[in-house]
Amino acid sequence: DLVSDLKLVIKKQIVIIDSAPTTLDPLVTEELDRLGIDPVATIPLDEEIYEYDLKLKSLLDLPDTSKAVIAVNDLMIKLLSKN
Repeated sequence: DLVSDLKLVIKKQIVIIDSAPTTLDPLVTEELDRLGIDPVATIPLDEEIYEYDLKLKSLLDLPDTSKAVIAVNDLMIKLLSKN
């Protein structure tokens, strides 16, 4: 709605859902459908992020096996390959 109100020219809108459960709630998917927006990716809830946050460790040090790191890597590959 903000895009319309501001009369912005947007080629494509995407949604990235962070800390997502395994299955999205039907209310979320219904709203995305209503808006005509496809969720490009979901970044799963990752306990390692919580642990790093508690220990004040940089998220840049997360291992490549982290669920969130894997999801972000997959997202970047997907987005960059569409150019």
